Amino acid sequence: MGAITTVNAKDLRIPSSNLTSSFAGRIPGMISYQLSGEPGADNAQFFVRGVTTFGYQASPLILIDGFESTTDNLARLQPDDIASFSIMKDAVATVLYGARGANGIVIVETKSGREGELRVSARVDVNVTSPVKTIKMLDGVQYMKLYNEARLTRDPILGPFYSEQKIQSTASGENPMVYPNLDWQKELFNPYTTNMKANVNFEGGGKVATYYVSAGVDRESGLLKVDNRNNFNNNIKINRSFIRSNVIFKLTPTTKLDTRISGRFENYNGPYRSASDIFRMVMQSNPVDFPVVYEADSANQFTENILFGSTFVNGGLKVNPYAEMIRGYEKRNESNIIAQATLMQDLDFLLKGLKFQGKASIQTWGQYAGLRYYSPAFYELESYDQVTRKHTLFPLNPTNTNLFLGDVIPGRDANGLTYFEARFNWDKIIDRHNISLMTVGMMQEELLTGGSSTSIYETLPQRNMGNSGRATYSYDRRYAMEFAYAYNGSEKFTGDKQYGFFPSLGVAGQSQMNLFGSHCKM
Repeated sequence: MGAITTVNAKDLRIPSSNLTSSFAGRIPGMISYQLSGEPGADNAQFFVRGVTTFGYQASPLILIDGFESTTDNLARLQPDDIASFSIMKDAVATVLYGARGANGIVIVETKSGREGELRVSARVDVNVTSPVKTIKMLDGVQYMKLYNEARLTRDPILGPFYSEQKIQSTASGENPMVYPNLDWQKELFNPYTTNMKANVNFEGGGKVATYYVSAGVDRESGLLKVDNRNNFNNNIKINRSFIRSNVIFKLTPTTKLDTRISGRFENYNGPYRSASDIFRMVMQSNPVDFPVVYEADSANQFTENILFGSTFVNGGLKVNPYAEMIRGYEKRNESNIIAQATLMQDLDFLLKGLKFQGKASIQTWGQYAGLRYYSPAFYELESYDQVTRKHTLFPLNPTNTNLFLGDVIPGRDANGLTYFEARFNWDKIIDRHNISLMTVGMMQEELLTGGSSTSIYETLPQRNMGNSGRATYSYDRRYAMEFAYAYNGSEKFTGDKQYGFFPSLGVAGQSQMNLFGSHCKM
């Protein structure tokens, strides 16, 4: 019972390497949108039951193969590995998870092997990626005319900021070093890029064990341009590798052990500044202030460094987005390994219909990063001879430059998660009466061991414990009633606030099969 939506896994297969980007418009009742298209930072925001908390922190609980997981793990899940995808929405459906399920639950099951001969499947996708829409900006001539108009409208005494001579010289394209007319988007971003992903899986098995094994790779790249005068690549380039092994052992006729191991390994190369920051700089840049890079004047014929354009404003140098984009790079290595085991045991010898399920999961995640950058040299136009059409440059920061890549700035972060669960189920059918009981106990601990923080409070384990249960009764498959509860505790609270009780009740009849539930804390 309860409001549950099931989605066909084939509908989630899209060219993107991020599974969450396929949610919009494909899952009823889910609100989904992306804040960024930057590779590696393109997780979609999604809500199952709308916005229910202040600050829009309404992310649903994510369960992959019955274990709580993260948005990143869901985002990087391979669509070919998915067997089923479901959404739990209402209080009756989610009450077993207590406060953790208050914003709905996303349930994903990966594929398991089947008895029979070996079956092999493979898929390779090559796609061309480009922006859905680019923002059309004013050119330099239009910008200067409208700037003058706005200035005169506010205070006619000030007069125009840009002279007619500058406007006309810019319009005629006289000398782009003196009269620049930039489209910063074209200067920094390529119109498209090519990405690739591939997946191969093997499944089969016999009477003792069945298996599903898969491996995959993703190759993503960004749209940032690279300056060949640098000896490094500042564009985004991500190489990901995936492995998965789902093996189910039939230990006895009444005992089954389900083991699932998955790993994700990622190598990232990207700019010194994030692509989102670079885009914001582009949107705030003036198209006629200075060129991206100056051509060398007579005094800089043998200068080896790049002559970045800039100018003074409010006591500092004005931002040159191109310089910020190519002045450095970051490399990251990330690994995420998850090992899960589920033991299922029939207990008919104790009570007919009684079943036990024990679950354990260990997850480790680690990231190691290195950042390198240099301090560019900026120049401003000093003079221009209209007869010879030669210009001279003035160095803006001659004593504040470092033209070589500096030492590596290291960074690291890591965490570990352990989870244990024990569950008992009992079902009984007596004539037209159907009775079902279930109780679940769980313990979870998350340990943060990395990052730059030295605070003991930020590295203390985060722990959750709880017990939940459900009792259902139906008569003649026409009338049904369900009671469920959750009793959850967290180390974040103290005293009598450390545990909370979350009950719910649902009823349904033949003429109205919708459930009417309540979810409250007592």
